[in-house]
This record gives sequence, C-alpha cells and structure tokens, in this order.
Amino acid sequence: MDNIIAGILIVLIAIYMGLPFLLTRICGWGVFRKARRKRAHRHVAFTFDDGPDPDYTPELLDLLRERGAKATFFVLGSKAEKVSRACETHA
Repeated sequence: MDNIIAGILIVLIAIYMGLPFLLTRICGWGVFRKARRKRAHRHVAFTFDDGPDPDYTPELLDLLRERGAKATFFVLGSKAEKVSRACETHA
C-alpha cells in the first residue's frame, strides 16, 4: 500500500513539474510572445535598481550616453537626497 501511494505521489510531482515545462518551453505558451516576423534588430532592456551610487552612476550614465543606449533607473528617495547632483545633472 505504501508503495502505491509513493508511486502516485511521484507521478503527481512529475506532472506538476513537467507540465509547465512542456507548455512554456516546448509548446511556446506562457508569458513570452514569439514575434510574427523576424526583426532586423534585437532589443535589450537595461534596468538599474537601488541607486544612484555616487561613484558608479555618473560613469554609467556617461557610458550610456556615448553609446546612445537607454536605461531605466529605479531611484531610492533616501539615496537621491544624498547624491541629488548626480540625479540632476544626468536627468
């Protein structure tokens, strides 16, 4: 009896773990959409959290500006008050 319960439990766990994998990775269902046509350029989104950092943020912003890249920064209010010059000069 214990072997039957253990076997059923293993099968249920395999289905629980395997079904999402099959649906998302193999069938392509889920949160990602496949493009209907191939794009000439691929896009990447950059996000930076918990900033600004007084040492690295200005350098990073200059590098992004040189390359013509865009990024999203999530700024902590407490840090922005301390290094407001970095936020103001590169906004």
